[in-house]
Amino acid sequence: VSTAAWPAVDESLVDPDAERRFEFVEDAVDDVRAVADLVDEFETVTLVLAADWKRDLFADLREAVETRMEFGEAMGRLTDGREEHGEAIQSYLRTYMDSPQDLPDEVMGRDEERAALVDRRGVVEGPFDARLEIVDESETSHERADRAEPGQPAIILE
Repeated sequence: VSTAAWPAVDESLVDPDAERRFEFVEDAVDDVRAVADLVDEFETVTLVLAADWKRDLFADLREAVETRMEFGEAMGRLTDGREEHGEAIQSYLRTYMDSPQDLPDEVMGRDEERAALVDRRGVVEGPFDARLEIVDESETSHERADRAEPGQPAIILE
């Protein structure tokens, strides 16, 4: 029986940004694994990073959800300047008003998401024996690219 106390945590060594990047990559790998179970063969894992307008939207969306804004008022505020994305905004608003716990607490920038995936490329490629490609939503016309959300890239297996 040990009577030694737990070692003290040195809070100065904790890096919340590194932990967030680590979790982002681990979540992406888990999501790829779920999709891979539905696909027979693939050589490439393409992760599509969400467009910047979605990143801006999610910050505003959090405010609308947390303040429990009426749907019509929230739509008005969220679509102001983003009219061309009205249908997508409506879908996000419905989803996250119904399940606010699913809305990400923080939204990383696209460059930070890309860097996290590039830094841990082997973690993503290894389990699937596939090549990783990382693209921005605006750089692809793939029909599934619009599924990308901040913190949750769209997944294309080919």
